[in-house]
Amino acid sequence: MPIFMGLVPMMTQHGAFAGCFSGMLMIMGFGWVEFGTFVAGLEMFTLMAFGNTKPLEYGFGASRTCIIFVLLPIVTGLVTYVISWMERVAEKFSVSDGTT
Repeated sequence: MPIFMGLVPMMTQHGAFAGCFSGMLMIMGFGWVEFGTFVAGLEMFTLMAFGNTKPLEYGFGASRTCIIFVLLPIVTGLVTYVISWMERVAEKFSVSDGTT
């Protein structure tokens, strides 16, 4: 989502990067909270298909995959928009003050 939002003139590079990073943190955090270990959070990047943590469901058929599929564009889009908006507002204030 942040990559496509980068095509809009209002979005900034920092906003797109923050959106991408927030998506990775959300996936990792979801696994960390659900299974209780940091390693499970890292394994969540592969949808629990590889690694030592063996849940009952894994891959594309797991219920957690559906939840992440819905939440990920919302979270990354929101973070991209908010960071870009904050950066644009900061630019306007620095221009109006005469400082750089």
